[in-house]
Amino acid sequence: MSSRIRIYDKDGGKVGDIRASTVRSWTLASAGVIGECKFDISRRDSKAIEKYLRYGNYIIVTDGDARLPEWVGVIYPPRSWGISVITVTAYQLEKIFQWRSTPDETYSGTPGSIFTQIVQHTNSSDHNEKKMMIDQVFNGGDSIEEKLGDDAYSHLQYIAEAAGHDFDVVHELDDNGKLSLKTNWYDRKGYDTAMVLQEGYNIDLPEDILEESGDLFNEVTGYSDSSSDDSRLVGTQRDLAAISKYGLYQVSTVFDGVKNESTLNSSILSALELSIEPLKSLSVTAVDKGKTFANLEIGNLITVKLQNEGFMGDGALGLYETARIMGMETDDNEGNVKLVAEVQNAES
Repeated sequence: MSSRIRIYDKDGGKVGDIRASTVRSWTLASAGVIGECKFDISRRDSKAIEKYLRYGNYIIVTDGDARLPEWVGVIYPPRSWGISVITVTAYQLEKIFQWRSTPDETYSGTPGSIFTQIVQHTNSSDHNEKKMMIDQVFNGGDSIEEKLGDDAYSHLQYIAEAAGHDFDVVHELDDNGKLSLKTNWYDRKGYDTAMVLQEGYNIDLPEDILEESGDLFNEVTGYSDSSSDDSRLVGTQRDLAAISKYGLYQVSTVFDGVKNESTLNSSILSALELSIEPLKSLSVTAVDKGKTFANLEIGNLITVKLQNEGFMGDGALGLYETARIMGMETDDNEGNVKLVAEVQNAES
C-alpha cells in the first residue's frame, strides 16, 4: 500500500503530489527524539526532480485509508541514490528548532514563558521568512532561568523534560491551500483514550516486550543553581515506603535554573516521584481492530493488558497498566503500527 505525499515549498506553496510507500515515525519531541519519514521514488518517475525533492520542502503524508494521523515534516539530508530509486528523508517539524540559534543570554519565567521568548527570537532572525505562529501556551509551573547559547531545540527539550511539559510544531493550510506553521507548549500533550491494547486481540508481541530500567532513588537531596556555596539552597525529600521495600537509595543533584526554595522543593519532589520505581517501557505492535488506530496519537494514554509479562504481586504474572504513547512507527508495506509506550506511575 502506498501513501499520498503532498509537497510544499519552503514558503508554503503547493508543489504537487506523489504516491510512494513510506516508513514513518512519530515521536514526542520533549523526550529528545525527532521522528522521520523515508520513501523511495523511481528515478524514472516524472516527479523525481529537484523541485519536488528539494531540501527544505515540506511534506504531508496521508495513508491510503486515512486511519492514522497525518505525518508532517521537512525534507533534509540524507538522500540516497540507487541504481533505480532515490531514497528521500524527512523529519518532524520540530527539527526546525535545531536549525535556529539562541542568543548568549539568560531568559527567566515559567517554562511556557521561556518557550515564547525563544520562539519570538527565532522568528526575528534575519532571512527567516518561515516564521512560526505561537498558538497554545501553557504558562503554569514554577519560574526558572535558562542560560541560552545552543540551538533552540536543545533548550526547549531540556526545559520541557525538566518541567514535565511537551511542545510541538504543527501545520495549517489556509483557504488558498498555503501551508503555515504553528507551535505549541503543553502541560501534557495527548488525552486519555480509555482504549485497551490487549494481548491476543489488537496487539502482537515482539521478542522483547517489557523493559524495566532507570535508576532507583528514594531519597533526593537537591541544590539550587547558584554561583556561590553561601547562596545555594538545599533540600531533601524521601519516600519511606520505597525505602522499606527496596532499601535506601540516595542521590544528590543540582537543579539548573532553579533559584528559589519553592521551585527547589517541587523539583526535588518531581525527581523523587519519577525514581521510586523503575521506568517500565513497552514495545508492542498494534493491529487495526475495532477503533485501535483511531486512538493512536503521540502523548495519548492507553491501557495495556498483558498475560505473562511483569510482576503483579502475590506471585501473579502480567500487566494491566495505563501507558503513554511516546513513539509510533508504521511501514506502508506492513500496515501495522509499532508502539513505544511508558507505563505511568501514580504521579505521572
